[in-house]
Amino acid sequence: MQPTRALAALVLMTALALPARADDTALNDGRFGPEPIGGGITGAESAIRMVREDLQFVVGKRDSSVSARFVFQNSLAVPARQLVGFPDTTAAQLEANRRDPKGNRNITYERGVQGPILDMITKVDGRSVDSTLRFGMVKGTFDGWTPSHDDRGFLMAWHAMWVDFPPKRPVVIERRYHTASGTNVVGQAIFDYVVGSGGIWKGTIGELVADVTLKDGLTVKDLAWDAKDGRNGTPGKAAWQIKSPTQLRLVWQNFEPRGTRKYDHIQLITLPTIGSDGKPLKKR
Repeated sequence: MQPTRALAALVLMTALALPARADDTALNDGRFGPEPIGGGITGAESAIRMVREDLQFVVGKRDSSVSARFVFQNSLAVPARQLVGFPDTTAAQLEANRRDPKGNRNITYERGVQGPILDMITKVDGRSVDSTLRFGMVKGTFDGWTPSHDDRGFLMAWHAMWVDFPPKRPVVIERRYHTASGTNVVGQAIFDYVVGSGGIWKGTIGELVADVTLKDGLTVKDLAWDAKDGRNGTPGKAAWQIKSPTQLRLVWQNFEPRGTRKYDHIQLITLPTIGSDGKPLKKR
């Protein structure tokens, strides 16, 4: 393998192993632990709709923090009780390594995942609640996970709790945490938030508003939108409202995140500092 190709392959492998964070998702209590409702991208959905999500990201070179507020509405005429879980791929990786240190059963979803979710705080309708880290077996991808009804899938983790959804009244779930930013071999700092896991809720997501504040001296000019080396953020720069040199806003309305790349991720990535040839890049 030529050096340039080897570096490119390493970049890809490192970039795939990000500390991915995601929307709360709807779960069943399955035989092997929590499992996603339905059958993947085209399967059944929860009876609960996510009406709105407000996301606040403070993104830095070394770490980032997330504050998420989800508003749900029960579509039924009777009360509903739903197991709700916030995915944590890093916790799943660590637990998979503990259960299978030699990798014989191949139950890991990702390898080399960086920082776990730290100091998770959960509130339901303004009241603090405990969300227990629980593990289950799944297969597929973030926007189309299906249950694995034997132990041959891969391990996933959720910060999970049961939530009651009365009819005709919105329920608000809040999550707050921080995590280490991802990195790769070309010197990029990577923040990744997965929206696709929210596709399991009923119908479309009514509205998403994501506000970003950059720290550690980062500005919008430091973000990769059209870099030739490394990775670029998603969605592209045209989708963002630039509020100031350090603040951005993204708004999506009535969208379905399942089965589409357009709405499955929010990624903010800094410009690379090393080229695919291994040489330092000049600052723009």
